Amino acid sequence: MAEHGTGPQDAGGELRLELAARLPEIARMVEAVEAFAERVGLPGEALYQVILVLDELVTNIVSYGIEAGETRPIVLQVGYSGGVLKIVVSDPGRPFDPRTIPPPDTAAALEDRKIGGLGIHIARSFMDSLDYRYDGGRNHLTLVKRIEGSAA
Repeated sequence: MAEHGTGPQDAGGELRLELAARLPEIARMVEAVEAFAERVGLPGEALYQVILVLDELVTNIVSYGIEAGETRPIVLQVGYSGGVLKIVVSDPGRPFDPRTIPPPDTAAALEDRKIGGLGIHIARSFMDSLDYRYDGGRNHLTLVKRIEGSAA
């Protein structure tokens, strides 16, 4: 595995990207997802939401989920067909099912809120579904977003 991950592999309405477990890789991920979105005609608002969700999730994986020295990549697979965007984020971190995290109390005053959980809250808010499994020593988080008014 190269230190900087591997380049995006495009196949029409699909993208596969391997990322090293380092925060600077997020910029490369954003560029690849933006290029993919442009190619498949993903609306701007949907792209904004997807980038925000992926930024939050990958930041959390790199910052909290992966042990120091881990060399296996974070793998991002994105597919778009029939107005449905499907994203799978696979990482070699400790097992972690984000669906078990309770929603944050967004009505509480800022000083009373617990730290953490907002990234998962954002993913739940912008995606239509989240599914999780741990298999082969990897977390696999599947996100689905239906794109309204899409002719894809």
